[in-house]
Amino acid sequence: MKKAIAILCVTVFSLHAFAVDKKDSVDFYIGINPIAPFTGIPNQFTNLYLPLATNLETGLAVNFGLISNRHNAEVRLSAGKPNSLFSLWQMHSGYLYLIPQQNSNDLYLGGFLKYYHLKNTGTTTNYQSVISYAAVGYRIRKDVFYFDLRLNQNIYALSWSNLENSSLDSNFVFSTYRDISPVLPYFSFTITYELGRY
Repeated sequence: MKKAIAILCVTVFSLHAFAVDKKDSVDFYIGINPIAPFTGIPNQFTNLYLPLATNLETGLAVNFGLISNRHNAEVRLSAGKPNSLFSLWQMHSGYLYLIPQQNSNDLYLGGFLKYYHLKNTGTTTNYQSVISYAAVGYRIRKDVFYFDLRLNQNIYALSWSNLENSSLDSNFVFSTYRDISPVLPYFSFTITYELGRY
């Protein structure tokens, strides 16, 4: 787990150095995923299907980012209980390239690394993964607020567990819900607030 967090931290600092052009001002923002807290409500729709609209984020889900010119570095954190048996926390770090549109809106595309830690609270069994995924989205700007709609597609995962006789596994993973579809992107909606320009 420490190695996974170290990899993500190095990624965040690398993205920061890459994204910031010293000639340009930098916008900082903070946001929330307003749908993620509802994934913990105990019923089939909220536990199984609503996560498809939250990029599998559950509970409290916040994001932090900086924008310099057309470059956007972002970190996302979430922690919650997707159901009564499990707790889940995640950390995402990634880079987005912005394609400016009319009215100060942005179309963007990019990639992320995600650390995913699922724990069975009854047995203390841990399931952990580092997952790469691609993102494409559209950000609507209204004064100091951004309304962000995003499509996220998992690509590759390294996974491990503390179960006996388990080992590190790596593979392409295009869908967590393989019974629904072998390739299944996840949506996310975020409301962000611009902290200021420096």
